[in-house]
Amino acid sequence: MSFHSDQEKQLITKFRSRVFDILKPGEDRSDQFLLRWIRAQDGNIEKAELMIRKSFDWRREYGFDDILYQAIDPVLMHLCPYSMLGLDTLGHPVVSFSIGRWDLARIVNEGREVEFVTHYTQLFEKAMERIRDSNKGRKPWEFQNTQFTAIADWAGYSYQQLVNFKAVQLMLKLASSFDSHYPETLYKAFYINCPAIFPRLFAMLKPVMRDKTVARIKVYGTNRQEWEGKIKRLVHSNQLPPEYGGTAGPVSLSAAQGQTTTLTTTGAYPQ
Repeated sequence: MSFHSDQEKQLITKFRSRVFDILKPGEDRSDQFLLRWIRAQDGNIEKAELMIRKSFDWRREYGFDDILYQAIDPVLMHLCPYSMLGLDTLGHPVVSFSIGRWDLARIVNEGREVEFVTHYTQLFEKAMERIRDSNKGRKPWEFQNTQFTAIADWAGYSYQQLVNFKAVQLMLKLASSFDSHYPETLYKAFYINCPAIFPRLFAMLKPVMRDKTVARIKVYGTNRQEWEGKIKRLVHSNQLPPEYGGTAGPVSLSAAQGQTTTLTTTGAYPQ
């Protein structure tokens, strides 16, 4: 996220006063945090206020304020794997999703939708935590990072997954939820190994995301030469695992991997 303009500074002051009642001391009251919501609504602070209040209500309703400390069933990590990688050249944390291997059909068939959302909300919170860590040592007047870079590997995504209505709906709800509750946190996303059927899915994903988010997604096919160099221009090899052309060693898929869970998942899908 770039430095804010003088006009944005004025909007931040107005916005902070309008939503101060829900902001916790610390990051929630920072210029960088508030600017995310303002930019998500193109400077319309009335819409930004509605957006942030809805998001805070969502977090309270589903107990996501302490989600970093919740144990996640390791079966979910097996069904829907992700990895926390290193940092890109601009200091953004890098997250990779083996999204083509996600078994959303099984998630739906076993009634694990709410667990799935908790699982991936925890992932996004881990990304936010790493963003905060990347700012440690920076002076208040220096640039503060608020974004991460994503690599979504679609290898293995099949026609059977595409025609599973409930699984696709779960994917769409996840994309919409991310854009609603973590606005302006995506710096760039590399969609790699996208199969021939992917444009049909992407056509469904686009309408549930803001245009700004879609513009940050770069889509590549299964030709490794198309995407490897692009990724390595932004992320050094020593921050990437071999499957993406890097030299980094194995990474832990999740801090919660190997733990058992006592989560109770009741109620409707978190919107």
